Amino acid sequence: MTLPPTPDDKLGNAPFFDLMRVLLSQFKRLLADKDVTLTADELLAVSRAIADNTDHPKLPKIRPIMTDLVTESVHLLQERWGFTFAQSLQSDMDDIGNWETTAEFLEIANEKSNAELRISAGSSLLVAMRDLDYWGYLVDVVEHDAGVMDVDAVFAKRVLVHVSGVDGDAEDWLAQVNAWHEKQS
Repeated sequence: MTLPPTPDDKLGNAPFFDLMRVLLSQFKRLLADKDVTLTADELLAVSRAIADNTDHPKLPKIRPIMTDLVTESVHLLQERWGFTFAQSLQSDMDDIGNWETTAEFLEIANEKSNAELRISAGSSLLVAMRDLDYWGYLVDVVEHDAGVMDVDAVFAKRVLVHVSGVDGDAEDWLAQVNAWHEKQS
């Protein structure tokens, strides 16, 4: 029996600009709420610009919005539950408490999950745009994943490897990308 492809199988080999397009698509509504609309052609062009580290007229508007979305989500985790991003990834709903009904559980779980996703996906885009201030969040995602390589971890790994130029197939790729990052500081 053949196992279905894992996220690492599919996303690990996809062209990098396609990954950027997928990530950027996740924020399309939130960007539009901030008056940055992206047509299908613009979405592709911006994704290519991010992947190629080139300019696009929409990037100067996208960067601060992404920064704000990640920052708001980091603050939400801290203010609401006292968690850093890494602590939030490691916690489950039993660690949170303050819920009694299924509706409360779902609301809190959704809020926590959305914040984590915005931090992970937003940081992936920001680091791909060469804003290395968000590097640590991607490392948190990969370390929390512990080699499973779920979707968020594959995106994080691909961005870290792309930006650093490290071979993602190397056994110690994470140590290498972190060493590269240290040299940039």
